[in-house]
Amino acid sequence: MNILFYVEPLIELEKPYFKKGWLTGVCDTILTSLSNPAHNITLVLNEALSFGFENRANVEAITLFQRELLNQGAYNQLDLLISWYWASYGEEQLEYYKDLFSEKLSKLSSAPDVILTFSPVPFLKALFPETLILHIEYSLFSRKPFIETWYFDPIGMNGGAYLNKYWNSLQAQFQVEDTEYDKVKEFKAKVQNLLTIKSPFKEQLAPYKEKFDKLILLPLQFSRYYLFDGLTHYRSQFDYLLDVLEKVPAHTGVIVTTHPEFSILSKDMIEFLQKNYSNFIYDQTFEEYYASSQYLLAEVDAVVTVSSSVGLQTILWDKELITLGKDFLDFIAQGKNIERLDDLSKRTDTDKLLYWIMTHYAVPKFRIQDSEWFENFLSRSIHMYRQGESLGKFYYPIDDDKTGIVQEYIDTLDQSIPERTTALSYDTLLKISQNNTNTMPFLECYLDKGTGFTEEDCIRIKIQGNVMHFEIPIDNKGISAIRLDPVNSKGIATISKISIVTEDGLDELDILEANAEYIRDRTFYFLNNDPQLLLEWNYEDKYIQKLMLDIEYRAIGAIDPEVFLDIIKEFSQQRNDISQQYQHYQQQTQEEIDALNHQLSEHQEENGHHVQKINELMKQISDYQIKLYSSNEAYRKLREDTEIEGLRKDSEIQALQNELRLTTSRLEELFNSYSWKITKPIRFVKNKISPKNKS
Repeated sequence: MNILFYVEPLIELEKPYFKKGWLTGVCDTILTSLSNPAHNITLVLNEALSFGFENRANVEAITLFQRELLNQGAYNQLDLLISWYWASYGEEQLEYYKDLFSEKLSKLSSAPDVILTFSPVPFLKALFPETLILHIEYSLFSRKPFIETWYFDPIGMNGGAYLNKYWNSLQAQFQVEDTEYDKVKEFKAKVQNLLTIKSPFKEQLAPYKEKFDKLILLPLQFSRYYLFDGLTHYRSQFDYLLDVLEKVPAHTGVIVTTHPEFSILSKDMIEFLQKNYSNFIYDQTFEEYYASSQYLLAEVDAVVTVSSSVGLQTILWDKELITLGKDFLDFIAQGKNIERLDDLSKRTDTDKLLYWIMTHYAVPKFRIQDSEWFENFLSRSIHMYRQGESLGKFYYPIDDDKTGIVQEYIDTLDQSIPERTTALSYDTLLKISQNNTNTMPFLECYLDKGTGFTEEDCIRIKIQGNVMHFEIPIDNKGISAIRLDPVNSKGIATISKISIVTEDGLDELDILEANAEYIRDRTFYFLNNDPQLLLEWNYEDKYIQKLMLDIEYRAIGAIDPEVFLDIIKEFSQQRNDISQQYQHYQQQTQEEIDALNHQLSEHQEENGHHVQKINELMKQISDYQIKLYSSNEAYRKLREDTEIEGLRKDSEIQALQNELRLTTSRLEELFNSYSWKITKPIRFVKNKISPKNKS
């Protein structure tokens, strides 16, 4: 099978790695499933993503550059993608792209059997008119508690292009038996029960349910993206939000959430909206839970959206839906006008639609990971397309046992919800950070469990204010070290207290090392993008329950230039203080040196007298030794002559020896004197520098 995999090479949202999540998630899963050498895969991607792509035996990567894609600056990526989506492009642009990709794909021995793409590609359709094109994106379910599902749509993008075109005819033909209805109703009941029980927002919303006649959910998205800007006249999420608040009746509360990967509500914006719109409902806790909208569905009467997948999830709750996006979810929307909210009819039965999506359209990830199933799916899809069969009959059951498919959804409902933003995986947080227009700040706590600091043993917590009290659950033993990264960017943080709760109680910790460029008291100035603090640690044998710390964030990301001026001023003052201290020390040292020189001079003078006296005594000793030697010689000779003369000499010798002992005793007394001992260094120096020694 020859497969062309198209990962949009245009740089969207000014983020070169915007599609990295698709590449490392969806794309990697599909490529792994299609790793059979019999499949020849050509992967198209941009220059940024190509750097990190790991080569595979049956995959050839083709890199596209922005200067090629934007036709020498004649188009911007947003307008270009919108034109591809709506087929509003000019013939000249289409021909340019056909020529570009004809050249880039010239090595292909034949046309692809199938093209898998994350974006509209009419130029590839024009280049390969006989090739099946399947558009890929997350389907009905993509987050806990559900299993991950994707669609492979032959009509287009937008999560329901096929259903927009064919659902009216499909629902007339598609028959659902009572047992199948019962199974899908069982699934809906279990989902509703689980999300209602696990919802963290029931208490916050209770007063609003009393205050307003109706509550609607408005899940904000992100702008400058073709699947938002191309479907509406709104040019920003703020325009979108204001328009809805202006048009919704005052007796209807508007619950607002942000996209889990694109937070756009600033503190000032929230304050403005709360002052000007009494029916604007927003709670900071919405940001503390990943994909909070799916829990809020239980509490609202209707959903308003341009193109959010939350709109599709209304069929799980039989909630009303208004879509403000052109051609988005028209097959289930009950209206397109927000001002007619009160006139909406009650939602009719959606169980048949839900059952069809679950059993035909939404493909669970584990099915794609099954190489045999996925290869059969692609082969059959290609065969049906080449036979010219109507695309209205394109889909067939994912499994012959359709109720068994629904049972799989029931059995795989994840009970470990709600999922706090503190519990997200590194890959999810990385994707959030890369996609967020303003990088989402979070604190990281790395645990060394004996193999060093790794991403697998890292706890991340979203920073949601200037003053934060963190309680980080450790619940582990055998931690050999802990590293704290106060923020994932440049920043200034004052850390007032760090403590841990062990099996023995509460202990305070000190900071052992920090890579801050400047530290003032307990305030750390991080001018690098990877702040790190290594904590003092001696608890390897202790069971650690949690780590607690209090941090005041003075700056995150961009640092006010005034801060640098303050640092420079403080450095200058410190330099002046050090200079003054040095001058004082230098003066004090010179005075001590002068005093020592004076003492040395006095000792040298006194030592001169001692040396003279010692020399005199030494000369006397030398004379006595000479005399003694002469006497001994004379004695020996005389002794040979006469014994009597020898006795006389003995007496003389004895007298000389007595005189010698007396002199020696006086010399020893001098050597043991205090003045002789303290002048020893001076004599040593004198001996070293005396002319006699130099020669």
